Amino acid sequence: MNELISFLKWTTGLFLVIVLASCGLQKESSANGEPIQVVANSPSEFSETYRCPCPEDNIVPRISIDNNFYFKSEGKLSQTSEIRGRVVTIENLPVPNAIVSLYNTSISDTTDENGSYTLSAIPSGKINLVVSSDNYFGCSLPTYTIEHPQLLTASTIQVQILRAQLLKPIIYLYPEKQIDVSVQLEYQGKITHSYPKYADSWKVNAQPDGTLKDEFGRTYYALFWEGAPTKKLSATTGFVVKGSEIIPFLETTLDQLGLTEREANEFIMFWYPKMEGNKYNLIHFSTDEYLESAKLNVSPEPETAIRIMMVYRSLKTPLD
Repeated sequence: MNELISFLKWTTGLFLVIVLASCGLQKESSANGEPIQVVANSPSEFSETYRCPCPEDNIVPRISIDNNFYFKSEGKLSQTSEIRGRVVTIENLPVPNAIVSLYNTSISDTTDENGSYTLSAIPSGKINLVVSSDNYFGCSLPTYTIEHPQLLTASTIQVQILRAQLLKPIIYLYPEKQIDVSVQLEYQGKITHSYPKYADSWKVNAQPDGTLKDEFGRTYYALFWEGAPTKKLSATTGFVVKGSEIIPFLETTLDQLGLTEREANEFIMFWYPKMEGNKYNLIHFSTDEYLESAKLNVSPEPETAIRIMMVYRSLKTPLD
Protein backbone atom coordinates (compact mmCIF):
# COMPACT_ATOMS: atom_id res chain seq x y z
CA MET A 1 0.00 0.00 0.00
CA ASN A 2 2.84 2.41 0.80
CA GLU A 3 4.36 1.66 -2.59
CA LEU A 4 1.08 2.53 -4.33
CA ILE A 5 0.82 5.85 -2.47
CA SER A 6 4.41 6.63 -3.34
CA PHE A 7 3.69 5.77 -6.97
CA LEU A 8 0.79 8.21 -7.19
CA LYS A 9 2.33 10.98 -5.15
CA TRP A 10 3.96 13.19 -7.73
CA THR A 11 3.57 16.63 -9.24
CA THR A 12 2.88 17.99 -12.67
CA GLY A 13 2.91 21.61 -13.76
CA LEU A 14 1.54 23.27 -16.90
CA PHE A 15 2.40 26.90 -17.61
CA LEU A 16 0.69 28.68 -20.49
CA VAL A 17 0.54 32.20 -21.81
CA ILE A 18 -2.28 33.40 -24.01
CA VAL A 19 -1.60 36.50 -26.08
CA LEU A 20 -4.63 38.51 -27.11
CA ALA A 21 -4.45 40.79 -30.13
CA SER A 22 -6.03 44.21 -29.91
CA CYS A 23 -7.31 45.13 -33.35
CA GLY A 24 -8.55 48.47 -34.59
CA LEU A 25 -10.51 48.26 -37.83
CA GLN A 26 -11.41 51.17 -40.04
CA LYS A 27 -14.37 50.09 -42.14
CA GLU A 28 -16.84 51.60 -44.56
CA SER A 29 -20.30 50.05 -44.68
CA SER A 30 -21.74 49.47 -48.13
CA ALA A 31 -25.43 50.23 -48.61
CA ASN A 32 -25.72 48.13 -51.77
CA GLY A 33 -24.49 44.89 -50.23
CA GLU A 34 -20.94 45.12 -51.61
CA PRO A 35 -18.12 43.73 -49.42
CA ILE A 36 -16.89 46.09 -46.71
CA GLN A 37 -13.72 47.92 -47.71
CA VAL A 38 -10.84 48.70 -45.42
CA VAL A 39 -9.95 52.38 -45.43
CA ALA A 40 -6.24 53.19 -45.64
CA ASN A 41 -4.87 56.62 -44.79
CA SER A 42 -2.16 57.39 -47.32
CA PRO A 43 1.05 58.97 -46.00
CA SER A 44 2.55 62.02 -47.73
CA GLU A 45 5.73 60.12 -48.68
CA PHE A 46 7.12 56.57 -48.70
CA SER A 47 6.25 54.85 -45.44
CA GLU A 48 8.91 52.61 -43.89
CA THR A 49 6.22 50.48 -42.23
CA TYR A 50 2.63 49.55 -42.96
CA ARG A 51 0.61 48.40 -39.96
CA CYS A 52 -2.07 46.02 -41.13
CA PRO A 53 -5.64 46.21 -39.95
CA CYS A 54 -6.82 42.92 -38.50
CA PRO A 55 -10.28 41.95 -39.69
CA GLU A 56 -12.46 39.29 -38.13
CA ASP A 57 -12.09 35.65 -39.21
CA ASN A 58 -8.72 36.22 -40.90
CA ILE A 59 -10.28 37.74 -44.04
CA VAL A 60 -7.59 39.33 -46.15
CA PRO A 61 -8.80 42.78 -47.24
CA ARG A 62 -7.51 43.66 -50.69
CA ILE A 63 -7.16 47.40 -50.45
CA SER A 64 -8.08 49.10 -53.72
CA ILE A 65 -6.45 52.49 -53.20
CA ASP A 66 -3.93 53.03 -56.01
CA ASN A 67 -0.84 54.90 -54.79
CA ASN A 68 2.91 54.57 -54.50
CA PHE A 69 3.44 55.39 -50.83
CA TYR A 70 4.15 51.79 -49.81
CA PHE A 71 6.57 50.89 -52.59
CA LYS A 72 9.88 52.59 -53.36
CA SER A 73 11.84 52.14 -56.58
CA GLU A 74 15.50 51.20 -56.16
CA GLY A 75 16.28 51.40 -59.89
CA LYS A 76 15.30 50.00 -63.28
CA LEU A 77 15.55 46.35 -64.34
CA SER A 78 15.73 44.94 -67.87
CA GLN A 79 12.72 42.61 -68.22
CA THR A 80 10.53 42.06 -65.16
CA SER A 81 10.22 43.65 -61.72
CA GLU A 82 11.24 42.38 -58.30
CA ILE A 83 9.89 43.25 -54.84
CA ARG A 84 11.81 42.86 -51.60
CA GLY A 85 10.47 43.43 -48.09
CA ARG A 86 9.89 42.10 -44.59
CA VAL A 87 6.98 40.93 -42.45
CA VAL A 88 7.17 41.63 -38.71
CA THR A 89 4.92 41.70 -35.65
CA ILE A 90 3.66 44.93 -34.12
CA GLU A 91 6.65 44.59 -31.74
CA ASN A 92 8.93 44.53 -34.83
CA LEU A 93 9.92 40.89 -34.33
CA PRO A 94 10.39 38.91 -37.58
CA VAL A 95 7.55 36.66 -38.76
CA PRO A 96 9.01 33.55 -40.45
CA ASN A 97 7.04 31.14 -42.67
CA ALA A 98 4.47 33.73 -43.74
CA ILE A 99 3.37 33.45 -47.39
CA VAL A 100 3.71 36.66 -49.39
CA SER A 101 2.07 36.59 -52.81
CA LEU A 102 0.60 38.73 -55.54
CA TYR A 103 -3.17 38.37 -55.67
CA ASN A 104 -4.53 36.36 -58.63
CA THR A 105 -1.03 35.22 -59.67
CA SER A 106 1.26 32.28 -58.93
CA ILE A 107 4.04 34.60 -57.75
CA SER A 108 4.82 34.01 -54.07
CA ASP A 109 7.56 33.53 -51.51
CA THR A 110 7.82 32.35 -47.89
CA THR A 111 9.49 34.63 -45.36
CA ASP A 112 12.77 33.45 -43.87
CA GLU A 113 13.85 33.54 -40.21
CA ASN A 114 14.35 37.31 -40.52
CA GLY A 115 10.87 37.81 -41.96
CA SER A 116 12.35 38.69 -45.37
CA TYR A 117 10.89 37.77 -48.75
CA THR A 118 11.61 38.39 -52.45
CA LEU A 119 9.06 38.27 -55.27
CA SER A 120 10.57 37.92 -58.74
CA ALA A 121 9.49 37.85 -62.41
CA ILE A 122 6.69 40.38 -61.87
CA PRO A 123 5.14 41.76 -65.08
CA SER A 124 4.15 45.40 -65.37
CA GLY A 125 0.61 46.37 -64.44
CA LYS A 126 -1.44 46.60 -61.24
CA ILE A 127 -0.36 44.40 -58.33
CA ASN A 128 -1.87 43.62 -54.93
CA LEU A 129 0.63 42.19 -52.43
CA VAL A 130 -1.00 39.85 -49.90
CA VAL A 131 0.41 38.30 -46.68
CA SER A 132 -1.11 35.20 -45.07
CA SER A 133 -0.07 33.07 -42.10
CA ASP A 134 -1.52 30.43 -39.81
CA ASN A 135 -0.82 32.52 -36.71
CA TYR A 136 -1.38 36.10 -37.87
CA PHE A 137 -4.16 38.13 -39.43
CA GLY A 138 -4.04 38.29 -43.22
CA CYS A 139 -3.10 41.60 -44.78
CA SER A 140 -2.58 43.32 -48.09
CA LEU A 141 -0.80 46.45 -49.21
CA PRO A 142 -2.71 49.01 -51.30
CA THR A 143 -2.75 48.35 -55.03
CA TYR A 144 0.33 49.57 -56.88
CA THR A 145 0.88 50.07 -60.61
CA ILE A 146 4.21 48.96 -62.06
CA GLU A 147 4.80 51.02 -65.20
CA HIS A 148 8.21 49.58 -66.18
CA PRO A 149 10.55 46.83 -64.89
CA GLN A 150 12.18 47.93 -61.65
CA LEU A 151 13.51 46.77 -58.28
CA LEU A 152 11.03 47.75 -55.57
CA THR A 153 11.31 47.93 -51.81
CA ALA A 154 8.00 47.45 -50.04
CA SER A 155 7.13 48.96 -46.67
CA THR A 156 7.84 46.62 -43.78
CA ILE A 157 4.47 44.97 -43.11
CA GLN A 158 3.41 44.74 -39.47
CA VAL A 159 0.89 41.97 -38.76
CA GLN A 160 -1.02 41.14 -35.60
CA ILE A 161 -1.59 37.83 -33.86
CA LEU A 162 -4.65 35.94 -35.04
CA ARG A 163 -7.21 36.26 -32.26
CA ALA A 164 -5.13 34.59 -29.59
CA GLN A 165 -2.24 32.20 -29.23
CA LEU A 166 -1.11 29.85 -26.54
CA LEU A 167 2.62 30.47 -26.62
CA LYS A 168 5.36 28.42 -24.99
CA PRO A 169 3.22 26.16 -22.82
CA ILE A 170 5.58 23.87 -20.91
CA ILE A 171 4.63 20.75 -18.95
CA TYR A 172 6.97 19.68 -16.13
CA LEU A 173 6.70 16.25 -14.47
CA TYR A 174 8.15 15.48 -11.02
CA PRO A 175 7.37 11.95 -9.73
CA GLU A 176 8.65 10.71 -6.39
CA LYS A 177 10.30 7.83 -8.18
CA GLN A 178 10.97 6.90 -11.81
CA ILE A 179 7.73 5.99 -13.63
CA ASP A 180 6.28 5.78 -17.14
CA VAL A 181 3.81 8.59 -17.78
CA SER A 182 1.22 9.22 -20.49
CA VAL A 183 0.13 12.82 -21.09
CA GLN A 184 -2.87 13.56 -23.30
CA LEU A 185 -3.94 17.06 -24.30
CA GLU A 186 -7.56 17.95 -25.15
CA TYR A 187 -7.09 21.29 -26.85
CA GLN A 188 -9.87 23.43 -28.32
CA GLY A 189 -7.87 24.67 -31.26
CA LYS A 190 -4.95 23.80 -33.51
CA ILE A 191 -1.61 22.67 -32.09
CA THR A 192 0.91 24.56 -34.21
CA HIS A 193 4.17 23.37 -32.63
CA SER A 194 5.19 20.63 -30.22
CA TYR A 195 8.42 19.07 -28.93
CA PRO A 196 8.76 16.18 -28.61
CA LYS A 197 6.26 15.80 -31.43
CA TYR A 198 2.72 15.34 -30.14
CA ALA A 199 0.51 12.74 -31.83
CA ASP A 200 -2.33 11.31 -29.71
CA SER A 201 -0.33 11.69 -26.50
CA TRP A 202 3.14 11.98 -25.05
CA LYS A 203 4.58 8.81 -23.51
CA VAL A 204 7.72 9.38 -21.47
CA ASN A 205 9.67 7.93 -18.58
CA ALA A 206 9.81 10.58 -15.83
CA GLN A 207 12.45 10.85 -13.11
CA PRO A 208 12.22 12.68 -9.75
CA ASP A 209 14.49 15.52 -10.93
CA GLY A 210 12.10 16.22 -13.83
CA THR A 211 14.17 14.54 -16.53
CA LEU A 212 12.00 12.93 -19.20
CA LYS A 213 13.06 10.19 -21.61
CA ASP A 214 11.16 9.04 -24.69
CA GLU A 215 11.05 5.55 -26.23
CA PHE A 216 14.14 6.31 -28.33
CA GLY A 217 16.22 7.31 -25.30
CA ARG A 218 16.22 11.05 -26.03
CA THR A 219 15.97 13.19 -22.89
CA TYR A 220 13.95 16.38 -22.24
CA TYR A 221 13.40 18.64 -19.25
CA ALA A 222 9.77 19.40 -20.20
CA LEU A 223 7.05 18.84 -22.79
CA PHE A 224 6.44 21.80 -25.10
CA TRP A 225 3.57 22.86 -27.36
CA GLU A 226 1.95 25.96 -28.83
CA GLY A 227 -1.44 26.47 -30.40
CA ALA A 228 -4.09 28.77 -31.84
CA PRO A 229 -7.47 28.38 -30.09
CA THR A 230 -10.77 28.23 -31.97
CA LYS A 231 -12.73 29.66 -29.07
CA LYS A 232 -12.64 33.39 -28.44
CA LEU A 233 -10.96 34.16 -25.12
CA SER A 234 -11.45 37.13 -22.83
CA ALA A 235 -9.54 39.01 -20.16
CA THR A 236 -11.85 41.41 -18.37
CA THR A 237 -10.12 41.40 -14.97
CA GLY A 238 -6.53 41.33 -13.83
CA PHE A 239 -3.53 43.56 -13.31
CA VAL A 240 -2.33 46.57 -15.28
CA VAL A 241 1.47 46.54 -15.21
CA LYS A 242 3.90 48.99 -16.80
CA GLY A 243 6.32 47.42 -19.25
CA SER A 244 9.21 48.67 -17.11
CA GLU A 245 7.81 46.85 -14.05
CA ILE A 246 7.21 43.42 -15.60
CA ILE A 247 10.18 41.65 -14.00
CA PRO A 248 9.39 42.41 -10.32
CA PHE A 249 5.70 41.74 -10.96
CA LEU A 250 6.37 38.31 -12.49
CA GLU A 251 9.00 37.37 -9.91
CA THR A 252 6.58 38.03 -7.06
CA THR A 253 3.50 36.55 -8.73
CA LEU A 254 5.11 33.37 -10.08
CA ASP A 255 6.60 32.66 -6.67
CA GLN A 256 3.15 33.00 -5.09
CA LEU A 257 1.70 30.67 -7.73
CA GLY A 258 4.17 27.92 -6.85
CA LEU A 259 6.83 27.96 -9.59
CA THR A 260 10.39 26.97 -8.74
CA GLU A 261 13.14 29.52 -9.38
CA ARG A 262 14.24 27.70 -12.54
CA GLU A 263 10.69 27.56 -13.90
CA ALA A 264 10.14 31.25 -13.10
CA ASN A 265 13.46 32.15 -14.75
CA GLU A 266 12.49 30.36 -17.96
CA PHE A 267 9.08 32.01 -17.94
CA ILE A 268 10.48 35.52 -17.40
CA MET A 269 13.37 35.15 -19.87
CA PHE A 270 10.89 34.25 -22.63
CA TRP A 271 8.15 36.80 -21.88
CA TYR A 272 9.95 39.82 -20.48
CA PRO A 273 11.44 40.92 -23.86
CA LYS A 274 7.97 40.70 -25.44
CA MET A 275 6.21 42.72 -22.72
CA GLU A 276 8.72 45.35 -21.63
CA GLY A 277 8.24 47.38 -24.83
CA ASN A 278 4.53 47.85 -24.13
CA LYS A 279 3.62 51.00 -22.24
CA TYR A 280 1.21 48.95 -20.13
CA ASN A 281 0.17 45.30 -20.04
CA LEU A 282 -3.20 43.91 -19.01
CA ILE A 283 -2.39 40.62 -17.27
CA HIS A 284 -5.02 38.08 -16.27
CA PHE A 285 -4.37 34.74 -14.60
CA SER A 286 -6.55 31.87 -15.66
CA THR A 287 -9.98 30.85 -14.52
CA ASP A 288 -11.94 27.74 -15.49
CA GLU A 289 -12.59 29.23 -18.94
CA TYR A 290 -8.94 28.81 -19.88
CA LEU A 291 -8.40 25.52 -18.09
CA GLU A 292 -11.29 24.05 -20.09
CA SER A 293 -9.64 25.12 -23.35
CA ALA A 294 -6.60 22.89 -22.73
CA LYS A 295 -7.58 19.89 -20.63
CA LEU A 296 -4.71 17.70 -19.50
CA ASN A 297 -5.09 13.98 -18.85
CA VAL A 298 -2.09 12.50 -17.05
CA SER A 299 -1.71 8.79 -16.24
CA PRO A 300 -0.91 7.81 -13.56
CA GLU A 301 -2.80 10.74 -12.05
CA PRO A 302 -0.58 13.09 -10.03
CA GLU A 303 -1.43 14.09 -6.48
CA THR A 304 -0.63 17.74 -7.24
CA ALA A 305 -1.12 19.65 -10.47
CA ILE A 306 -0.10 23.30 -10.75
CA ARG A 307 -1.64 24.90 -13.84
CA ILE A 308 -0.89 28.53 -14.66
CA MET A 309 -2.30 30.36 -17.65
CA MET A 310 -1.32 34.00 -18.01
CA VAL A 311 -3.37 36.01 -20.49
CA TYR A 312 -2.05 39.39 -21.57
CA ARG A 313 -2.43 42.12 -24.12
CA SER A 314 -0.66 45.44 -24.58
CA LEU A 315 -2.30 48.72 -23.58
CA LYS A 316 -1.44 52.28 -24.57
CA THR A 317 -3.20 53.73 -21.52
CA PRO A 318 -3.94 52.16 -18.13
CA LEU A 319 -7.36 50.77 -17.19
CA ASP A 320 -9.08 51.02 -13.80
